[in-house]
Amino acid sequence: MLDQGDGDQAGDQDGGRCRPWRGPVDRLGYGFVRVGRGRALAHRLAWRLAGLELPAGWRVRPCRALRHCVNVAHLELLPRRPRAPH
Repeated sequence: MLDQGDGDQAGDQDGGRCRPWRGPVDRLGYGFVRVGRGRALAHRLAWRLAGLELPAGWRVRPCRALRHCVNVAHLELLPRRPRAPH
């Protein structure tokens, strides 16, 4: 499901072309894999499989051109935004 091929034209950036997730994609365009009764987002899975750290309080932002891209060079580590109080 992690595409190692050429990808498509979307998101041709310094890190090469997008590598579209070949598994399920939700209605918002994010790739995912089912884990037990839940699911894991494909871009986060790609980040972890690449051996990259995901520190507490940080998030992996998906590719801007293609939300289900799993090319790690297109992902970005950002601090989590604090949640607004209810």
